[in-house]
Amino acid sequence: MGHREPANSRTGTTPLLWSTIRDQIIRDIVEGKIPPGSWLPTNAQIQERWEVSNRTSRRVLQELEQAGWAQGRGTRGYLATAGPAPQQIGQPALPAAFADATLPDTTRRDTAPGAPRPAHTIPINGQIPAEFARLRIISVGYEPAPAPVAYALNLTGPGAAVCVRRRLVVTPTTDATPLEVRISYTPGVHPDSPLAKPQLLPDTWPDNLATHTGHRPTTATSYISTRPAEDWEAVALHLPPATPALVRLTTLAASGTPIDQTVSIWPAATTTIQAEGHPIA
Repeated sequence: MGHREPANSRTGTTPLLWSTIRDQIIRDIVEGKIPPGSWLPTNAQIQERWEVSNRTSRRVLQELEQAGWAQGRGTRGYLATAGPAPQQIGQPALPAAFADATLPDTTRRDTAPGAPRPAHTIPINGQIPAEFARLRIISVGYEPAPAPVAYALNLTGPGAAVCVRRRLVVTPTTDATPLEVRISYTPGVHPDSPLAKPQLLPDTWPDNLATHTGHRPTTATSYISTRPAEDWEAVALHLPPATPALVRLTTLAASGTPIDQTVSIWPAATTTIQAEGHPIA
């Protein structure tokens, strides 16, 4: 069943209704049900699915375009986009401590951009094996959640502040070659919690969440894609600009409630994701 308007609101001005439809369509884009570049539901389709007026459906599409989730194509309709650019959603610049710590030392052959790095095969739900990598905590702070994170975590909006932990995974011997950038967005973390401190934590990330938030993750949903590395990612991983990166977004939930989203970014040329035992379509 679609969302039904109250009988006295057929003017389409009910704020909750149009915003609910808008947020559902954004969630469908974030979750890949409506891939960027594909057509969004038309005015008529929105009216039929949610049983709303033409005025409401038009406002939904206009709001999506203004928020950076759609591009108008005249009478043909609207195309979905990958979402607003960081400057549109108020995403802060990368903390100086993280940026400074990951700048390559160009005087060393093993740390210069483009330097050889080991190749790794990673389980679809795992990490680089511990014997081949070392985890460094680079920065921890509170920042506005990027729009896709806010929607994945069911937050009130992209401006909601969450605890952000950025880690750099490097080779264990020289501590020089970066292998992965890992970012966790966790709402509801107290500033005195170990999760909010720039220190190594002894257990796996799900175990640490259970210990320090009181919520043990029971499900994990991951999305994997390849895209050009963003400028700061290329700097952190010592890659040439726009080098392809492999990106995994994992949302952890406890009893159906999202409690964390972690983004892992690897150099695509040296990283393989492996899934064993999956059914054949």
